[in-house]
Amino acid sequence: MKRTWTSLLWAVTAALAAVTASPVDAAVTFVDIIPNYNVGGIYPRFYDVDFNGDGTPEIRMDVSLLATTGFRALPASHSKVVSVPDDPGSYFAWPIYNGEVVGPVAPDSSQWIYDTNGSGLAACVSFGSSVVCLGYFWNFTIANVGVEFTLPDGVHYGVIEVQGIYGGGNIRSYAWETDPGVPIVAGAMPEPSRAVLIFGGMLAVLSHRRRRRALGSG
Repeated sequence: MKRTWTSLLWAVTAALAAVTASPVDAAVTFVDIIPNYNVGGIYPRFYDVDFNGDGTPEIRMDVSLLATTGFRALPASHSKVVSVPDDPGSYFAWPIYNGEVVGPVAPDSSQWIYDTNGSGLAACVSFGSSVVCLGYFWNFTIANVGVEFTLPDGVHYGVIEVQGIYGGGNIRSYAWETDPGVPIVAGAMPEPSRAVLIFGGMLAVLSHRRRRRALGSG
């Protein structure tokens, strides 16, 4: 009988996970890239980020032809990147740190940019024995690239977590807000339903009581 109740509680918990999850719980889709994908070396090594999995990438992370050691975020025609101007006609991606919000209003002095040459994350050039690096993602900085992209149901927001390294970078993860027009918090993870947590706790209590009874009877 005890096994029957335990199995039943597991079944109820699984069913509630599928049925009771609220839109808020399910709004953020997160993809962890393990192992991290290294974009570096010689062009055209790249990583395409297809947030919604429809076969059309929103962003390509690659090493730019414009600078042999340049690491950039290249948006598709329906996408933009949070960036700041560098020289006229070029841009650097602005770093978004976990806990910061990506939405219609670009943070700080940045702006939403679509540029066919992409937005640079880090570019290092050697001058004899010296190396000069530009951008906000070099020196092993870990931060997010903020992305705005348009799907048939409206405008969406996402983030790509990267680590800049000399000659390229590591793609660590990405996430996007599935509800159109809703900002995303960098580093946000989908949360389990409250009801699932409650029943999961009940299951833990039941298991604990069974162990205590077993010890008492022994």
